[in-house]
Amino acid sequence: MSVLPRRPVSAVLPPVMLTQALPTSASTARPLADGAAGLARSLAGARSVGRALVTTARQRLGAPAEVAERPGDERYEVGRLASHAEIAALRPEWERLYEAGHQNPFNDPGWLLAWARTYVPVDDDLWVVTVRREGRLVGVLPCYLATIGRHGLAFRSIQLFGCLITSGITELPSPLTHPGEDPRGVTRTALRYLIDRAPVDARAHWIEITLDRDVPWLEAQWFRPTSAAEHPPTIMGKAPRAVVTLPLPTAPEPLVLKRNVKESVRRARNRLTKTGKPWSVRAVTGKEEIAAAFETLRQLHTARSALTGKESHMNSLTGLAEPFLREAVVDLAGRGRAAIYQLELDGEVIATQLVLTNTRASYLSVSGLSAEAWNYSPMALIIHTVATDAIARGADRLHLSAGPDEAKLRWSEQVDYYPQFLVVPPTPAARLAFAAYWPLSAALRYRREFHLHTIRGGD
Repeated sequence: MSVLPRRPVSAVLPPVMLTQALPTSASTARPLADGAAGLARSLAGARSVGRALVTTARQRLGAPAEVAERPGDERYEVGRLASHAEIAALRPEWERLYEAGHQNPFNDPGWLLAWARTYVPVDDDLWVVTVRREGRLVGVLPCYLATIGRHGLAFRSIQLFGCLITSGITELPSPLTHPGEDPRGVTRTALRYLIDRAPVDARAHWIEITLDRDVPWLEAQWFRPTSAAEHPPTIMGKAPRAVVTLPLPTAPEPLVLKRNVKESVRRARNRLTKTGKPWSVRAVTGKEEIAAAFETLRQLHTARSALTGKESHMNSLTGLAEPFLREAVVDLAGRGRAAIYQLELDGEVIATQLVLTNTRASYLSVSGLSAEAWNYSPMALIIHTVATDAIARGADRLHLSAGPDEAKLRWSEQVDYYPQFLVVPPTPAARLAFAAYWPLSAALRYRREFHLHTIRGGD
């Protein structure tokens, strides 16, 4: 088994030094430093032992054997698209499938194709699984091969488009299935194909999947061994993706909000009015205007991430994320599926919010505001306007984005959960790689959470 990446890791993921120390503060420096040193020693030991074990396994077992495919669902035909030309050609059928389904905007073909063009330039790394019934497209599982790590310690996993890279922007990646089909059957067919083919053809160490609400759980029975001599894959659950959702009334019923939210909206209006300057909140939707509105969004998003004295707000539009999102937003806006809301004060935009839409819901995405805007409670006013507009067009819910926090839970205490799983193939190489990766992954998740809840200090 080769554990070296086929191309520079920087082309796949933002650089992550595996021996990088965890974040420190005056009260935590010593124990965290000790923990980081211990982790580095453990990883070094695991790397040495792992190389020896893999060498022995390869000597005894030879190259990975062809895996016998499990008996499939006879209703469906399954296959893989492995080039950008193929997935681009699929778009008309993909669009029709999306229009018939739940229309999660992160499953929109325009969004996903823009992401793939930006982040997966090598055709062989594409693992877009299609499921058909009597030739008709009934399911798409858009995946790619991700290489994680460097310096001789690298892991290979099959991920949904949007995961690992810009995971904070593509908030709800999931399989796309036709509502007239059996969603469990379609998803099971696609995942069986991946577990049978990816370890052989891509030497993948594991497969990671997020499920939609139509498929509430990944079932071990989907991967029954084909013989008594074969071990089943190992299924591990991850923390589910959690999204705060505000149920919306049917027009003309009024929007019922908590008292503190109504007070924030009222205060925002009063403070803006007291400036004596003209102000307004408007949605930019036109294809001609959306590019300029996106540039304003980028600038204010960056400004928000640099505010001092506030809880740290990650800048999601760095590196390739900015051109990817720009392309995706222009594409979606051209089909009436995206808008950028702007709060203008005296002709200047001081706060902005990207909103993705479908026939049933609106989804809040990245936002931004200037230091001047903070005292006006601008986001409360913008979100209230988004909710009002969504009610007017017949939507029944507003997704306040993934990751519940105090600001979102003020609006609603309804949290929707989307389960996530890792499926580890039953090969010695995959099991060994995953055993080394899992503790490292936990340490990096801790590091991320540490920074997310840190108050940025001033000069």
